[in-house]
This record gives sequence, C-alpha cells and structure tokens, in this order.
Amino acid sequence: MRTYFTCQTARYKLDYLERGVDDPILYDHHCHSLYELTILLEGSICIVVEGQKYRLEKNQAIIVPPLFYHKNIADGSMDTYRRITVLFDISDVPSVIQHTIPTALGEPAFTVFDVYTRQVNQLRQCVIDNNPVYYEPLINSLVIQCLYQHATAKALAPKDEGENELLQAIVQYIEQHLSDNISLTDIVGHVGRSKSNICELFKNEMGIPIKQYIISKKLAKANLLIQNGATPTQAALQVGYENYSSFYRIYRKFYGAIPSDYGMDKPE
Repeated sequence: MRTYFTCQTARYKLDYLERGVDDPILYDHHCHSLYELTILLEGSICIVVEGQKYRLEKNQAIIVPPLFYHKNIADGSMDTYRRITVLFDISDVPSVIQHTIPTALGEPAFTVFDVYTRQVNQLRQCVIDNNPVYYEPLINSLVIQCLYQHATAKALAPKDEGENELLQAIVQYIEQHLSDNISLTDIVGHVGRSKSNICELFKNEMGIPIKQYIISKKLAKANLLIQNGATPTQAALQVGYENYSSFYRIYRKFYGAIPSDYGMDKPE
C-alpha cells in the first residue's frame, strides 16, 4: 500500500506520503538547499541528522535546516507510515522568528515538538482532494505555528545510541570546508585515522560513501547560492570547483538538470 500526493505553491513544496512499512529505511539520505519541516501523522520513527538520531512520535514534527544530510528510519513495530513534509525558504518566515530556526550544525540544537492535529489533517485532506486554492493559506498557517512551537520548545539531545564522536568530527570538518577541494587525505590529517577506517565508519554509520556525501553537500550548497543570486560559475567556485565544466557535469548527473535551472529545490 502506498499513497503519495505532492503540491507546490509560490512559497512552499509539500509532500504527503502514506505507505505500509516493508523496509526500515523510509526515506534514504538526502539534503536540500531549503528548510524541511517533517510532520509525523502516524507511526514512530528515528530521523538521523548528520549521524545523530532523533525520535519522532505521532503528531510530532522536526525542522531540518538546509545542507543537513538526513534520513528516516522506521520503528520495528510500525505497520503504517504517514507523514507530511514541507520545504520552505527562510525568507518566507516572519522576521521576528527567523533567528530561532537552526541554521548550522550544533547551533541551536534540534527540537521535536507537538503539532496542531486538526490543521494538519485539514491540510492532508486538502491535498488528497486536490483543492489547490487552500494550499498556500493552510501551509503558511501550519509552518508559522510550527516555527513558533520550535521557538518555545526545549532543545533536544540526540539519542546516545549510534552517536559517534569520530563521525561528528568528520562531519564538522566537511561542513567547515565545503568551499575547499576536500580530499580524503585532508580528513585523515584532521582526525588522525586511516583512510580505510574513515571510509568504513562513514559507510556504516551514514549509509553512503564519504565522497558521495561531500558531493551531495557541495551541490546542495551551490543550489542555495544560486537561489540567493549567485551565477552558476560563482556558485561552483564557492563550493570548491575551480573547473566549471567538472561542476556542470557532476551537477547534471546528480540532478538531471543544469545549474542555471535556479536550484532544483526552490518552489517556482
């Protein structure tokens, strides 16, 4: 069983997904150039953000900032998974609460918070009924209320299970050097471990090769720069690609589009 609906407005991109759980990986590793609000309508899941785990229960939500690599894992006892995901740009958020939204790794900590069940179900039904006239006002109201919830919620500590100081040191190093031409040798010199040890750890904990992770982060950051007015050439340079043709090839292979398409995540 799988039900999927998507809609897009001038400011938001929304997905609604309902499916039976036949695989513990509900949503594999990915990152965006926009903020992602995930609301769980049914089930119990673990969201792994840059290697750290956060528990999400029914009628709870979490906000993941741009460029944060994350995936959703099902609770073993769950039969059905239902969630709403909204992608949005920080410029569409009321200025009074913009500073409360997480913007960088580790500051501020993530929060999980309860949501307004009635409004969430109204939005879900609106999407299922394909009634676009109400998309924008309903999504806007829900996002703003969730942001206020986040602003007043307590910081959430990740679960101890699966947390790895070495992994976090690698992730932090990559985050701080996205504008450089990052090599595995650079990472080895920073953390003092062998290449094989780093590659094995990263693949086991993050589920993808470290080189693929670095490329994904760089391209997501390039999208963000393009959305904020940089030319594709400028964006390429700012994420460590001195050769634009190499950037262009990798970007096209990864997104199935070209960099001048104004960033693949942004609602049009």
